[in-house]
Amino acid sequence: MSTFRKNLKILRKQLGLTQDELADKLNISRSLISHYELGKRLPKYHTLKQLCEIFKVSYDELLGKSDFSDYYNKDSSYK
Repeated sequence: MSTFRKNLKILRKQLGLTQDELADKLNISRSLISHYELGKRLPKYHTLKQLCEIFKVSYDELLGKSDFSDYYNKDSSYK
């Protein structure tokens, strides 16, 4: 199973978003996205909900409690 920080980066790159672009969608700073991806911080519930909506995944998938849908696993270059 993956971790939240790894899943966030995979999903962000799958959508072709930079950290800046994702931060803009969430109304947060780019540095906060960086901290999420480095495992230094975890998002608040509201932000998790927004991330799930943006990436069209469940909380369990985003948090790494279950595997991504098959189409996210096809590109292993982000693993």
